[in-house]
Amino acid sequence: MSEKRITSRWIAAGIVAVALVALLMPGVASAQSKQVTLEVTLPAPIVKEKCLECHDAQVNLLKFTNSVHGNNSCTSCHADIIDVDKHAIGEFKPGKVQCGACHEVQFTEYKDSVHRVKNDFECTACHTPIHEVAKWNGKKKSIIEKCTECHGKEDYVVSGHAEAALHGNEDAPVCSDCHGLHNTRALHANMEAFPEEARLFYTQTCKRCHGDKEMMTRNGLRTDVVDTYEHTYHGKIQKLGYATHVAGCADCHTTHSIKPKDDPASPIHPDNLVKNCGKCHDHANANFVKFRPHADFLDRHAYPELFWTVVLMSALLLGTFVFFWFHTLLWWRKTYWEKQRRLAKGEILEAAQFDIAKPGEWYVRFKPIARVMHI
Repeated sequence: MSEKRITSRWIAAGIVAVALVALLMPGVASAQSKQVTLEVTLPAPIVKEKCLECHDAQVNLLKFTNSVHGNNSCTSCHADIIDVDKHAIGEFKPGKVQCGACHEVQFTEYKDSVHRVKNDFECTACHTPIHEVAKWNGKKKSIIEKCTECHGKEDYVVSGHAEAALHGNEDAPVCSDCHGLHNTRALHANMEAFPEEARLFYTQTCKRCHGDKEMMTRNGLRTDVVDTYEHTYHGKIQKLGYATHVAGCADCHTTHSIKPKDDPASPIHPDNLVKNCGKCHDHANANFVKFRPHADFLDRHAYPELFWTVVLMSALLLGTFVFFWFHTLLWWRKTYWEKQRRLAKGEILEAAQFDIAKPGEWYVRFKPIARVMHI
């Protein structure tokens, strides 16, 4: 018993000793620590007035201050310049400005666009002069003016779309409404190199506006051109996924020089229809072009001949089905009651009477699909 008591006392003493050491350690550590002060000299912030002491010929302070970037300093874009004095002697040279650092969404779209991939244009190709760029006022007219600095405006500007947009109609499509601002792709416009993608693009783009009945009503235009197109052979085949086999919107109306049909220069003017349709139909003639691609066959007043043709053909089709349904019903009735009458008389049908090789065996006259088709 005495040995156990001694052992317990030593264990208790050890625990107390460990606890005391743990309590004293922070004091020991704090007694041995030293406070060190570092002196760091940082360059003063670079203000734009400082930069303009040398670059006043390139940047107008007043115009830059009033620009969309006016609240930024020069180093917001030229971030690699951290010491003006070293920059002045050529030690720090500015690299290419990364617009995507702030304009991430636009840069992500633009890096895959045809302007970037094919032409290697920088942002400043359109947003110029970069130090004087004003905030976009939301007016579509400015987009036309910008795009036509490079792209010929002869076709688009004389079109009905451009005329309306230049007169302030914000519903009228401009370049960006069809091709996008930053995500313009080559296939959007190239009917020769990408016939299926371009044809689908133009048709879907046209449908987006012309299928908006509220917008069309607001501008005094027909609200049914998309529906009537999709009722035609062209529209149905395209909807099935064979865009290159039929005409889309741009095939008949062109891509940019879109004019009303009463304009002699319009491809859909009566005098130009044979030539226009002849692009696909080799033997198109005056009789052929009487086809009405946007006719509403339910409009009895505007298209009476089409309306009554549809009525008569629908009546003929329905009458034919009703006649044969009634005929089938009478035939079934006769067969059923004839069978019941003979069974009631106890008559036995001789197999030889029907010249059947295997009496009692069932013969399938129609497969299930044939039965469904005959209902």
